[in-house]
Amino acid sequence: MSTLQYIDTHTHIHFDDFDGDRKEVSDRMSDMRVGAIVVGTSLETSLQVVKLAKSVSNVWACIGVHPNTVENFEPINSRVNSGEIDMSKVVAVGECGLDYFRSDGTSKEERKRQQNLFKEHIEFAIQHRLPLMLHIRSGVGDDGKSAYDAHNDALKILQEYKKEHGGGLRFHCHFTTFGVDMAQEFLAIDERTTFGIPGVVTYKNAKDLQELVKWLPLEKILSETDAPYAAPVPHRGRRNEPVFVIDIVNAIADLRGEDREVTRKQLLANSQRVFNTNA
Repeated sequence: MSTLQYIDTHTHIHFDDFDGDRKEVSDRMSDMRVGAIVVGTSLETSLQVVKLAKSVSNVWACIGVHPNTVENFEPINSRVNSGEIDMSKVVAVGECGLDYFRSDGTSKEERKRQQNLFKEHIEFAIQHRLPLMLHIRSGVGDDGKSAYDAHNDALKILQEYKKEHGGGLRFHCHFTTFGVDMAQEFLAIDERTTFGIPGVVTYKNAKDLQELVKWLPLEKILSETDAPYAAPVPHRGRRNEPVFVIDIVNAIADLRGEDREVTRKQLLANSQRVFNTNA
């Protein structure tokens, strides 16, 4: 296919939402020169994304267990060691982290389970010299806003591993919706931290995220859809898909007051640098 112009750095086109038209979605990606990282959330879906990445030139895989999926990471590790999982197009580990929003985040047992699972991902990523695809979602405080409990716990864990492994630990914040203050916390652990900007950035009430996009150096920003979720304006309310990443890239450029083509090229280069998504 022609040289890629965009990379959707986090998508789930292997989900059954796309069972009826996955080829058409893939064809649109090729026609519009959009590549994608398809992200596993369990052993089963990790096997699916590896298979999909092997069959489509402009697709790469991220393998892992979502924090709300009650599975151990060891079955994935075992299949990598046995050769059942081909790592040739695996570019990241995850999506992994902590999610106290969807599950009973007030349960000490649940928090401990998620934290142990997260540590398994970190150790695997360091061993295989791959970046982490972080999924971190906190519970809601009494004021109706984020309690940042999962974020704070994740930062502590990352800091511990950073002290031990230094540059061997790399991570990317998927589906960033927080503001500048929290971004600074991640950057304080590792200045190489990057931030995945989803379609939420096009929503009128996403003020903190929009301010973050203006504040960050452009080389810290990556674009993502998280398809089939959170479609950007003007597609909001529809099923999201990877080609809508074009609207997200344009929104990022417009928010920053920068040339769309300059922004497109830099975000593409960022993906190639962080995830080695070279076609």
